[in-house]
Amino acid sequence: MPQAAEVLKEALGRRLRSRRRQSSRSAVQRDTAVMLEWFERVGYSADIAGLEREFGGALTKLPDWARRHAPVAPDGQTQGQLA
Repeated sequence: MPQAAEVLKEALGRRLRSRRRQSSRSAVQRDTAVMLEWFERVGYSADIAGLEREFGGALTKLPDWARRHAPVAPDGQTQGQLA
């Protein structure tokens, strides 16, 4: 998750922190906590090129998505461009 926080920090132009969440009592929250712990320990990877070939198009990468969805200032710059 620190890598995702770094990408979003760049797009938004402000500091973000990645923090671990405590697991909760509900099954859904426990499952989510286990998944997030796995992301921290092992990480996540995907064969992006293979998926693009399989589905016939370019997938949106997190940095591109974050830049497109960053808040826009009145002068038209994204928060990342203001930093």
